[in-house]
Amino acid sequence: MKRTLVIFALMMGGAACYAQDKTTGQANRNSLYSVSNTGSPKDIQKLGTDPEFPFLQHLSSTQQVYQAIKKNAGKDNLEMAEFNNILAGIGFTNGAKDVAAANVTSANLPSGTTGNMGDGSLTSSYAKLDLGDDGVKAWKVTGPSGFVYFLAKCGNAFYPGGAKGTACINAPVNVISKPAEITATGQKNEVTDKVFVYYHMRRHHKHPKYANAAIADVNPSKPLLLNTMIKTDVVPETYKVTVNDPDQNITVCPDSAAVVNADINVEKISGYTGYAKPEDQYKMIKRHAYMRADRKMRKAERKEEKVARITKTDVTVDEKVPM
Repeated sequence: MKRTLVIFALMMGGAACYAQDKTTGQANRNSLYSVSNTGSPKDIQKLGTDPEFPFLQHLSSTQQVYQAIKKNAGKDNLEMAEFNNILAGIGFTNGAKDVAAANVTSANLPSGTTGNMGDGSLTSSYAKLDLGDDGVKAWKVTGPSGFVYFLAKCGNAFYPGGAKGTACINAPVNVISKPAEITATGQKNEVTDKVFVYYHMRRHHKHPKYANAAIADVNPSKPLLLNTMIKTDVVPETYKVTVNDPDQNITVCPDSAAVVNADINVEKISGYTGYAKPEDQYKMIKRHAYMRADRKMRKAERKEEKVARITKTDVTVDEKVPM
């Protein structure tokens, strides 16, 4: 069957911008992507003298580039027809209207790079970027089936010869991960244990004043604090770290980083669960031993009070006995 081309021309200079195949309905690939790599390339030593897409000139961020593309996407002129045809060559069926912010990235082309470069007459020619050791800043637009550069200073399209039209591919992603356990320093656990002494009182009362569940005596004396012990422990905490296998495909293109999104799970499997309660101990002793300890305690408390009066500073020898 004979293939017929319907040429879309905009009446600005009467030039045709892109051609559409009547049989397939697909835009023909722009001549920008046909790099011959033969002959001597035009030596480009200065940019900005013959801009192709002025709306992309002198922009400083990918977001500004994306906004400029979207702002001009609906324009019906020769310039945008060529721009849309270039984008159609990398898989954007509707040209600028299909471009998303994520499709635009910053790039730097090394000095000496060769390829096809567009110009102000909306044509392209074989060229060499000869612009110093720092290279050339550019904006890379990546589509479903390829990529193209737009030089930041002039807005001209550029397609490197080394790419040879290699298309992007869509591939499944399998992430193989081994769970890892990480132990981190835990919280400080400080517990104060107390030891009290008492003796069994012979006189019996219906409701003993000092009796409680911790004392193994139905009629104990007043508990006397014998000593205090502070225990400090740091309990480590262990976490299990795993990576989910993402159920997705990604687009992989030449000269472009592949982005894989995966969830990282952190699960605490051991560690400090709360402050331990103090363990108060009550020990029964002989009455005379209790009285001797009580006298010594009262003597210490009197000295404490005396020192406090002289120095006008609170002094604590030991904790007061709970009542």
